[in-house]
Amino acid sequence: MKIFIYIIILLPFFALSQTEVKPANAPRKEKHHNKTDEIGRKQGLWKFYSEAGVIVWEVEYQNDAKHGVSKRYYSNGRIMREMEYQYGLREGTFERYYLNGQLRQEGEYESNHRSGKWTTWFSSGNIQSEGVYIKSYKEGEWKYYNQKGQVINTIIFIKGRDQKEILAAEKKEAEKKAALEKGKKKKVVRLSPVKK
Repeated sequence: MKIFIYIIILLPFFALSQTEVKPANAPRKEKHHNKTDEIGRKQGLWKFYSEAGVIVWEVEYQNDAKHGVSKRYYSNGRIMREMEYQYGLREGTFERYYLNGQLRQEGEYESNHRSGKWTTWFSSGNIQSEGVYIKSYKEGEWKYYNQKGQVINTIIFIKGRDQKEILAAEKKEAEKKAALEKGKKKKVVRLSPVKK
């Protein structure tokens, strides 16, 4: 009977405890443990490794949602991209890198949407493009460069669409409408009254 009482008393302590597990394929020297809370939600920094024991991803969790910095790695261990999360949504800085470690793209997220100035570089380090996003749509003037750093194209965007394409589509629609109106006028036949 005493054993039964001890089990009933101690069971909640075992059932409602955090668990810590060493990440799968982690190298032996790795001391880090991935943690879950008493109801199985991921908490804190989690690390993931390839079968070769190379780190491929690190992400911070709070109550099972990405919250904090997330880093992805190439198979050589160099960083591929780094971004910030707030309660599961992309929020904050974003950086993507080439395999050689050179910065490839940089910008920010706001409420899971690309926002503000974004810049992309060639692997040589020269700028490739730059412009502004508003709610993940390219907006305003975007500049595109060649490898020598010379501007090769400038495009004005309105809610993610090229302004020239918008104007061309509007012109085409106006021409189509005018052709339809012209066709209607030709089809109208005036009948004169018949005299007896």
